[in-house]
Amino acid sequence: MRTLEVRRHAATKKGDQRGRGSHLSQAGIDAARQLGDSIGPFAFVVASTVPRSSETALAMGFAADECVSMGGSHFEEASREIAHRAWWEVPEPFALWKDRIGRGGPVAALARDQESLWRRVVKAVPQDGGALVISHGGLIELGLVACFPDLDYRTWGGPFHNLEGARLHFDRDKWVDIELLRLPNEHSP
Repeated sequence: MRTLEVRRHAATKKGDQRGRGSHLSQAGIDAARQLGDSIGPFAFVVASTVPRSSETALAMGFAADECVSMGGSHFEEASREIAHRAWWEVPEPFALWKDRIGRGGPVAALARDQESLWRRVVKAVPQDGGALVISHGGLIELGLVACFPDLDYRTWGGPFHNLEGARLHFDRDKWVDIELLRLPNEHSP
């Protein structure tokens, strides 16, 4: 069985420091380094083309094998369907994603894009190997619902904070199990 770990990027700089030098805050780098010491190894690492993702992979101690646009061609349209970060304001964001995927349209297309990318990444590792994807809030939650469309999401909680995500298990060309990876509050600004 192969595994895919999908994590949200580390905390970024805020205020007047944003956009200067590294995109990550020192606290984000420290948290990523600590997390990186406790996970892996990974046979294949993919980060978003947005710098905070590849910086997170490096801070965790993993060089990205590939950087890809995770939003793809459907991101802008999907963002109009569900306003950017609106999922933070609903009590059951995974249920919101499931509802929007079920309607078809841009959000469903973006969900398929995530699942397709994750499938390609996990298939790139040997049997019993693992892969890591560093992505973004909203895309991870959407991708998980696309991979596991028939689960009850009421116990999954809110959206992922920095460095949180999930470990997915892949066997015989299908997703077979999922573990949500939540961190103590001190790691999630």
